[in-house]
Amino acid sequence: MNRLHMFAMSALVFSFAACAVNTEESEEALATQEEAIRGCGADCPDPTGGDTSGGTPTGGHVTTTGGGSSTGSGSPPPPPPPTPVTGLPQGLTGGLAYINHLCGFTLANVIPLVGPIAAVFPACGSGVLPACVAAGAAGVKAFINLGQNWCADPTINLGGAVAGVSTLSMPDSSHFNISSAAGWTVSSDGDRGNNASFGFYHQSLTAGAGGLTDTSVSTRFALPAGTACGFHHTQNTPANAATGGGLCMGNDPALGQCPAGWRARSHFDMSSDTGSFTWCEFLDPNGFCPNGSTCELNAASAGYAIGVASDTDAAGNDVYGTDCPAGLTRSAWFDDGRGAGQGLGSCVH
Repeated sequence: MNRLHMFAMSALVFSFAACAVNTEESEEALATQEEAIRGCGADCPDPTGGDTSGGTPTGGHVTTTGGGSSTGSGSPPPPPPPTPVTGLPQGLTGGLAYINHLCGFTLANVIPLVGPIAAVFPACGSGVLPACVAAGAAGVKAFINLGQNWCADPTINLGGAVAGVSTLSMPDSSHFNISSAAGWTVSSDGDRGNNASFGFYHQSLTAGAGGLTDTSVSTRFALPAGTACGFHHTQNTPANAATGGGLCMGNDPALGQCPAGWRARSHFDMSSDTGSFTWCEFLDPNGFCPNGSTCELNAASAGYAIGVASDTDAAGNDVYGTDCPAGLTRSAWFDDGRGAGQGLGSCVH
């Protein structure tokens, strides 16, 4: 190697050494500047707030530009909990009532027939025509009276009212009146096997009076579980889309259609061919009106139908089975053609 080459190599080695020294001096200078700025020298704490012995810092929180914690997943916060909606559903059932009258032969009805009928035979056997005619007329009159007394006076077995307006009332022992509260309509649902105008009656809240039909809020009513809506008889008072009768927020429970938060219920009318009583039952999915609450008692006092249920048909059991929520009692059961204590009933305040 000639002297020129050796000189070039020596210059290159010297340059690398100088660069290394300059780099170390630069790092020491930067560290000294940082300590001077912070004013604490070697005693300055770890800027991460954690352990300076090495590894991952163990203390403190790392602030992110998104305003959240570094421990989060970055997903949006959960939506706020639902709140009760102001208002009531169209078709809300209230003032459920049942009226009946007993019909048939009784001893009290038959006794008046004995005398007139017994008198016909001797009168006609005597051969005296006027006496026979008179006795026969008395017998016919007795039969007419029996027909008039075939049924006893009406009896309201289940009374219901909405806002203090009774669905059924009796001005005297032989007649009854039908009424509904303002904004509510009354329907005669009947009971196949019973006489016309007898059986179940109820009141329904109309859309025109503010009954809500927006099904997006159907889960948010402050109503007790077991509240009925859209109650009707599939043959006597079928659902009517034009008037809203028999519908719950526009849904027909007879078709198994109920808004979210409600379920379809039914009870077969024993003396019919295919007729049933049907309704939507509220489930209170948000728990706005718990069992035994003031909300529940206020709803019962207002006359809303709560705990409508069948004690014979599983499809008609309410959320309480066949019981009633706290503070309410079970009515009698009604369905002409079934045995005593069987049929459809509700909870009363």
